[in-house]
Amino acid sequence: MQKPTDLKKIFLFLLFGFALVGCGKKTADPSEASLPELNRALQTVAMAKGKFPERVEDLTEFLALQKKRLPTPPPGKKLVIDSTNRIVVLVDQ
Repeated sequence: MQKPTDLKKIFLFLLFGFALVGCGKKTADPSEASLPELNRALQTVAMAKGKFPERVEDLTEFLALQKKRLPTPPPGKKLVIDSTNRIVVLVDQ
């Protein structure tokens, strides 16, 4: 017969294991551009054209992003180009 402390350890091990499985990150969709990819494209386009594009959607014309779509922002947010900080950011709609 197992000791109560052994059963507690087994229970805690299983509980911790299930918690780890449930906390897994969502795997990235390879057809969706990531924020770092968008920022690299923004810098490259700005250097090549001498100015920042007006819309985030214009970045999909960049060669590295041509076969990718923009990431879907969370509800109530949208992707915009912050020309002051020279990055793509999420803002409230």
